[in-house]
Amino acid sequence: MKGQSSSKVAEFREAFGRIDEAWTHKTRPAKRLLTSDSFERIVTLRLLDESLGQILSDSSLPSQPLVLFMDRAGGGDGTRAATSAIEIVGAHTEGASFVHMAFSTPPMGLGTLIRSSLVRVGAQNGVVVDVVAHDRAVNGLELTEYDVKYIVEGCDLVISKYR
Repeated sequence: MKGQSSSKVAEFREAFGRIDEAWTHKTRPAKRLLTSDSFERIVTLRLLDESLGQILSDSSLPSQPLVLFMDRAGGGDGTRAATSAIEIVGAHTEGASFVHMAFSTPPMGLGTLIRSSLVRVGAQNGVVVDVVAHDRAVNGLELTEYDVKYIVEGCDLVISKYR
């Protein structure tokens, strides 16, 4: 199970490393302008929870599924959403692996905090969690259709959070 997510984690780290650092500096000011209010964040998180719960109830994922959670904005809202998703995945599956990709998140400091928090939640819910944090903006990730298919290949469920 750990090996299943480890190869994906290596692929994500390699893809993140190709993002030009200039994208981070270009998008950081715009990111500050896109803050949402508390009510919007609660509604969005609640909708994700309900949708994910329904999807997992209605579909039959394979045993030990690999779940990819792409947090395109990074930060606290994505961590809260991933925490909730891990709890829901743990309640509906056994032996799941969960890979949290956090864009615009430094691997040290905030990335370490997110990693330890999500790994702890995963352990409490029977889900193996890996976190890939990189301080690069998702906008700079130039992937071909082939690249995207290659990266998500083997993932049983892909969740993408934009804000």
